Amino acid sequence: LRAMNPGNRKRENMRVKIIAVLTCALLAGAVTVVHAAELAHAIFVKVNGKTITQDNVVEAIRYLIKRDYNNVVPEDEAELELIQKAALRDLVRSHPIHDEAKALGITLDRGRQKRLMDNSGLRPEEITPTVRRMIESSDLFQEVMLASGTPISQPSPREVKDFYNKNREEFR
Repeated sequence: LRAMNPGNRKRENMRVKIIAVLTCALLAGAVTVVHAAELAHAIFVKVNGKTITQDNVVEAIRYLIKRDYNNVVPEDEAELELIQKAALRDLVRSHPIHDEAKALGITLDRGRQKRLMDNSGLRPEEITPTVRRMIESSDLFQEVMLASGTPISQPSPREVKDFYNKNREEFR
């Protein structure tokens, strides 16, 4: 076996972790595997009939690292795992959010889309369709909740403290 340089080892570890997270999602019944392969355009999962490819996952991870970590890849493996989970979660959630918004007739006008993209901190060439969907999803989610009559409220400081105390292990 040839020695793997640290960069390749990190990429391989990331790939393995992504597959592990997707396997957990499958076991939970959230998504179904269509086909997995080493190819960049391989279909990882289907959500509501729409595909998420390995390319989409990598784009989402890059976006989150740029947005949340100033484009510096964390050295900590646990932190990388959290980023990967967040990227997969956001990708999987984005499809139902967009579908529900469409069903409710909610759209983002050009001006609002432009503001969202301008506020993302990304250059236009960095905004892929996957990244655009992720950015729009958070805005659409609020609109969908309001349109469906689901109240959106901030938790009180007491509720935050109670939640923290009940889930202390999750914050270590």
